[in-house]
Parts: sequence; structure tokens; C-alpha cells
Amino acid sequence: MAPERTPPAPATPRPVVSPDGRWEAFVQNHNVAIRDAKSDAAAATTLSTDGTATQAYKPESIRWSPDGTKLTAYRVREEVWQSDSVAGTVKALIAKGEWTVK
Repeated sequence: MAPERTPPAPATPRPVVSPDGRWEAFVQNHNVAIRDAKSDAAAATTLSTDGTATQAYKPESIRWSPDGTKLTAYRVREEVWQSDSVAGTVKALIAKGEWTVK
């Protein structure tokens, strides 16, 4: 029997700043959110609504397009950490989110 895998320990990574420096993207309550990078009091705008405790967006997966107008991140089901490989049914446990930011 294979040893049980556990997900990486949760961390509080720094927000990912857009290439133009205008936006910060981060995960808040398991969903992707953005805020104005130049304002300390900027309210967050949540882009996704399908993140949950068992299917959360991963902060490490956040990527901006070179022009800073598009954002992607991956939502990963917790069962992925119990798999021995990234093939077959594991692919069904990962979903890519894409958003346009204006």
C-alpha cells in the first residue's frame, strides 16, 4: 500500500503583481481575487466563485499575460495529493480558470 500523500502546508504567498504594476492577484477564501496594486485601501474584486476548501485555487499557479490584461490560475481538488502520478484521472482533478482584467 502506498503511503498517504498530504497537500503542501498552506502559506501566505505574496500577491502576484501584473506586468504593468497596476494589479495584484491573490487567492482569498479559495478564490482568485485582484486589487489595485497602488492603493493600500483598495477593495478586492473576486474573479472566481467556484473555489472551495476541497477545490481551491493555488496561489503558486497565478500567471499574468505579458500585457497584464489576462490572468490564469489552477483550481486543484484535494484528492490530487493522494495520487501517484499526473495521468489518467488526476487530470480531472485540476481545472484552469481564465479571466480578462480591464
